[in-house]
Amino acid sequence: MTTWTSSDFKVGEFLGKGKFGVVFKALELYSKKDVALKMMGKQVIRSFKMQKQLKREIEIHSHLKYCSFRYS
Repeated sequence: MTTWTSSDFKVGEFLGKGKFGVVFKALELYSKKDVALKMMGKQVIRSFKMQKQLKREIEIHSHLKYCSFRYS
């Protein structure tokens, strides 16, 4: 499993906000791939006891391959 830090990404445009965090478009600097970067505070994760849910979400997303589509 790869461990990233905030310095591994160039954060771009804001994509959306949910109950527990925000999502940005970002560029992963090593691979030069566009990614969606979900940011959640540790305190929010702890206070809502979301550790297992977050771990499962990471597992699911790590097995997916995404395509981007352009609509005209």
